[in-house]
Amino acid sequence: PAVSRQALGNNILLQEAIATLTGAGLQYDYPELARLDDRILRQNPPAGKKVPVGSVVSLLDTHGKITSVVGFTLGDACRVLHEEEDFDVEFYDKQSHDWKVTHQFPAPGAYYPRGPQSGADGQSVRPIKLSCRTRVPRNLIGSSAKQVQSRLIAKHLCPIADNSLGQIYNQDLVSAVYVKQDEKEKRVQGGEEIDRGTMVYF
Repeated sequence: PAVSRQALGNNILLQEAIATLTGAGLQYDYPELARLDDRILRQNPPAGKKVPVGSVVSLLDTHGKITSVVGFTLGDACRVLHEEEDFDVEFYDKQSHDWKVTHQFPAPGAYYPRGPQSGADGQSVRPIKLSCRTRVPRNLIGSSAKQVQSRLIAKHLCPIADNSLGQIYNQDLVSAVYVKQDEKEKRVQGGEEIDRGTMVYF
């Protein structure tokens, strides 16, 4: 049978791959959520393999370019990335949709899989993470429990009095401020950035 050599390589645009395959007399398919300006990271059969004319080449692991949503409200950021651009999105569940996004990972401009996909190693791809961070107030140590609670709330943090050693009263002085990560205590410093909605213990 007639054969054609694929002239494809990884990390080219989907629209370029389609043009190359069509010109070589080959057919193609690609993920439902892919866009023409996405990049291709994998294909089957692999590039350079000789196949019969008319064969179907599957274009896999298509990655789209991530839009910057820093400065957007969390609600608008999710709408743009998830509803309009079909990326999976993760954010801290205690954050309000009215808060402004301060960080996103991967960074804007990076290419990332659209929708729930698995990588070449079969592992699920993590959603894009959005954070709405704030700074821990300074000079909390030595302040009264009531003052610390008020100042944490003003920064959209969730203050929790650790009364494991007994009842805490409003006038009691605070000697430590910390968060819990993986069941371990981590002290936080004034000026340190953490996600809004984080539970802060004192």
